[in-house]
Amino acid sequence: MKKHFLIFLLCCSTSFLQAQVQTKTIDAVTDTAGIAPPPKPTDIKAFCDCIAIRETPAATDKEYFEYGFEKRLMDFAGADVTKESRESATAKISKWWDKYKTLFRCNSSTFNVEKGSILKFAIVQGFEPFLETIVGTYQMDINYIDPADNRNVLDYVNDELAKTIKTQGATHPKVNILKEYKQLLENLGCTPSRPVNN
Repeated sequence: MKKHFLIFLLCCSTSFLQAQVQTKTIDAVTDTAGIAPPPKPTDIKAFCDCIAIRETPAATDKEYFEYGFEKRLMDFAGADVTKESRESATAKISKWWDKYKTLFRCNSSTFNVEKGSILKFAIVQGFEPFLETIVGTYQMDINYIDPADNRNVLDYVNDELAKTIKTQGATHPKVNILKEYKQLLENLGCTPSRPVNN
């Protein structure tokens, strides 16, 4: 009787350990599978273009989005606000952005940073709603360093402001515009990564 009982305990212990290992394996797969693949270069180019033209959403998407870039972000992150809660979709976008945000770099004849961040590009294009929406609605980080010039978006605005004052004078119209962008970025929680000279 005692022998059968010991065999029973051994079998139970083995099953429990196997269940524990299986659970940890499933958790690990879930963690790594929670982020969609990185964007393709053609996708990034199209995203920059949609910022430049202030793309509006398709008629079928206007119920859910105010701007075209929102639907693109949803698709990138594998989120679908028509099938899941806004909170769940936002979490996917934020997590996906944290992993791939430095890949979003744009080029333009009017943009003075070669392959500069999409954030700086939005500033140059005068598209404030992009910055307000990605932070306010989708909780995306804008405080990161751009590999193109080792500056974050507020560093860029501060440098442009100082340069404009020096070369054009403090009364130049661009000065007030840059000051407004600086205030906007600070209100959104952005901080300079280095001392400010202006």
